[in-house]
Amino acid sequence: KLGAMISALDQAVSRQISTNSTLNLAGISPDSEIYNLLKQISPTVQSAASVGEVALSCGQRVFTHLYDSDVLLFQEVHVAVLEILSDIYRKLPRELTNWMSYLDSDEKKFNRVVTLGLIRSMLISFPEYDVQLAKLIMEQKSRAVVEFSVYILRTCIVDRRYLNATDFKETIGVLSKVAKPNDELWKILEEVKKVPGKELEKSRRRILPSSLSSHRFQRNNWRSFQSCQTQRRTLENSGRSQESSRKRIGKIPPQNPAVKSIEPPISKKQ
Repeated sequence: KLGAMISALDQAVSRQISTNSTLNLAGISPDSEIYNLLKQISPTVQSAASVGEVALSCGQRVFTHLYDSDVLLFQEVHVAVLEILSDIYRKLPRELTNWMSYLDSDEKKFNRVVTLGLIRSMLISFPEYDVQLAKLIMEQKSRAVVEFSVYILRTCIVDRRYLNATDFKETIGVLSKVAKPNDELWKILEEVKKVPGKELEKSRRRILPSSLSSHRFQRNNWRSFQSCQTQRRTLENSGRSQESSRKRIGKIPPQNPAVKSIEPPISKKQ
């Protein structure tokens, strides 16, 4: 069911793009087919027998297709799905970061829009990604990886304040060994280091609008419902066990089968 829903979402996005390829997710009507399908993802995943496994499997599929198109709406919708799944499965960002290390081309590894979108939505785990990026710089030592790293540092730390310089400690350290005094890279790193650190959790923005950001509450409500159901079954089983004991002992007449209430009877005042 979830796979069919994701396929339907992809088709809805394709139809929207064919009509207007410049729209982003914020520019689409809340009553659109795309939003209606996004709203169904969380309850569908949470109704599965193994919520974590389903969320992880779906997340891997969505992440794989995230690089299939450079159209903004396509990328934002896929990131929005990952946001929903990460609210359900908290380990997803770490898994996503690990999957990034296995991307099969530099075009994907150095995709600025996708990487920035994942960082903004808190879907990349730090310091894991910092270590991964530093290792990539040391292994490739190419202009492409240096330019990509500098773009991510400047955008995330200086321009948009998604992260602090301490989040890229390893990357900055490796780039500092490559930079020469007073060259462009050296100046950029100095600029990055001078940005004062602060609490940045609120400055990072999710792609999902507030109307679709209630999945944490949905998850809590679902867990509360499951807890109530478990307690109800436990009480019912206890009631059946007591009734069976009464029948065996024969001292207490069996409870009327027509009475299904599991609450204790209220004693009448004399």
